Amino acid sequence: MLKLNWKGLALLTLTTTAIVGCGKSDNFVTVNGEAVSKDDYIAYLERKNTVRIRTNQGLIDTQVAEPLSFQALRDLVNRKALQQLARDEGVFPGTPEIEAELAFREKLNKGYLVKLQKEQGLTLQQIKNEVVIDLCQFRLITKGVKISDAQVDTFIKKNPNLFEKPRTADLLWVAVDSPKEQQTVDSELAAGQTFATVAMRYSKAPRARESRGMFPVNTYDQFPEALKKLVDSTAENQATTWVQEGNQRLKFYIMKKTAAEKVSIDDVMKERVRRQLALKKGAEGVDLNSKLLAKLKTANVSIGRSDLKSLWETAVKNLKAEDVSPKPKTAEDTNPTTP
Repeated sequence: MLKLNWKGLALLTLTTTAIVGCGKSDNFVTVNGEAVSKDDYIAYLERKNTVRIRTNQGLIDTQVAEPLSFQALRDLVNRKALQQLARDEGVFPGTPEIEAELAFREKLNKGYLVKLQKEQGLTLQQIKNEVVIDLCQFRLITKGVKISDAQVDTFIKKNPNLFEKPRTADLLWVAVDSPKEQQTVDSELAAGQTFATVAMRYSKAPRARESRGMFPVNTYDQFPEALKKLVDSTAENQATTWVQEGNQRLKFYIMKKTAAEKVSIDDVMKERVRRQLALKKGAEGVDLNSKLLAKLKTANVSIGRSDLKSLWETAVKNLKAEDVSPKPKTAEDTNPTTP
């Protein structure tokens, strides 16, 4: 899925009157029989000023840069402007193209894409809406770009390493600081405790409990050389010897090893390659971010909520203030060459 970074502005719906429509206030959740309505939930979510993020040090709460209500508004306005830009340039996808793209994505995901997204709470229409956004982005960037079958075949032939599943090893690990802690780990394992349980209890590795002792990398080529040797010399479902790493002592458990495997080059894979080549070529001549920002600067955005309207006006004002005078024309600008 193509993701674009819209710099400072990110909005949608050029005639937005509110983030959420005024609907029936039904009970969203109950606590010991006392109700919290969906309206209460949405109102709190909009003004929530902290979010929880995952870092190498674990989960932390951090302040949001802008109210979540405004962030959502910016995203929505941005998406609507993107669709209008696609219509302006004659590349907005029709219903048959949307259906064809959804079918292609189902092939890419072995028929599980729609099922998984529905399990995440999306309706089929919402899934199609995301397809529309992705197609608009793709078609705006690749407008006029043609990639031949020969170009696809040449790329595949020249980049065989890109078309194989890498060698992997799924590992558990435990890191301790002292010989005493090392002895404790060995004693627990000898007593029949599982490696994951011991790692969660004693490991000093980052996020040991949250990850249930899983080593964060499983691609063999990304392992340090010392770890590769341990993996090579240890069978599946066995623990390695202890190794010293700086001031810590490390021990690993080899859960599963998987050899490198060639990926089947079928029509679906070739289409993926074609799209990547088209995006790369198109991006060389199209600055979609700039196009979208230019459209947003001249957009007539009507917002019915005063708090969001004020934030929006400030954002637009700041964006326009970033504009600079045009650069002096070069000889190339004055005498452009025709491709």
